[in-house]
Amino acid sequence: LLSGHRSVLAGGLDLPRLAGLLPRLAPRYYSISSSPAAPGGARRASVTVALVEYSSATGRLHKGAASSTIHGQQVGLFLAGTVRQLQSRFRLPPNPLTPIIMVGPGTGVAPMIGFLEERQALQQAGAALGPAVLFFGCRSEQDYLYKQQLQDWLASGV
Repeated sequence: LLSGHRSVLAGGLDLPRLAGLLPRLAPRYYSISSSPAAPGGARRASVTVALVEYSSATGRLHKGAASSTIHGQQVGLFLAGTVRQLQSRFRLPPNPLTPIIMVGPGTGVAPMIGFLEERQALQQAGAALGPAVLFFGCRSEQDYLYKQQLQDWLASGV
């Protein structure tokens, strides 16, 4: 980048100084899309991340800083990150017979997947479950990441 803008270099602005002038990237927060009650337990957490990649009107390709990094990783490798426990009341009702309506637009479906994993674990432990309805959307079949799992959960009454 700097070699294409030699006037910046001629003005005494080197790469470390230039990097110091740039704003820091804001942290990216993702919802956990798994349940500690699911196989793997509390030692496994998954996140659902949509790849942000698009071309602007000028034809320039824009890639999401976090999503493209995650997308570019080899399957099975670990990524460093932090987990923060939020003071949220966003969880399943304590009584599994309570009917629930879940709405998850786009990757907003992530916490709902965790809820469904938890309901599956409850069902496998012998609990009766109340009705559950999930509303979500996908722009394309490629975005329907949990298709088979959702069909299986529907068929089993989760």
